[in-house]
Amino acid sequence: MMIFVIFMPASVMVAKFQETVRLLVLSKELNRLSATDALTRFKRCHAFIERLQNRLERAAPLTLILADLDGFNAARSIPAQARSTFTDTPLCG
Repeated sequence: MMIFVIFMPASVMVAKFQETVRLLVLSKELNRLSATDALTRFKRCHAFIERLQNRLERAAPLTLILADLDGFNAARSIPAQARSTFTDTPLCG
């Protein structure tokens, strides 16, 4: 078994650690953005199904409410200034 020992200044180690932490934070934010719809701030279908599967595998108590949003496409055509009141308060997430 070979062991490599690398000596480096403490400042380099701190910089590497900070870079690693920054990348982890950015990765987490990217995952959050990819799982959330920008307009409604609801979870996207894939994220919803993944979370549902996890809950079912754990046999955890679950309440599922389905809602049909009539006129949702019409609401999407409202200008952004008028629509902001709808998206400021997430209904779920």
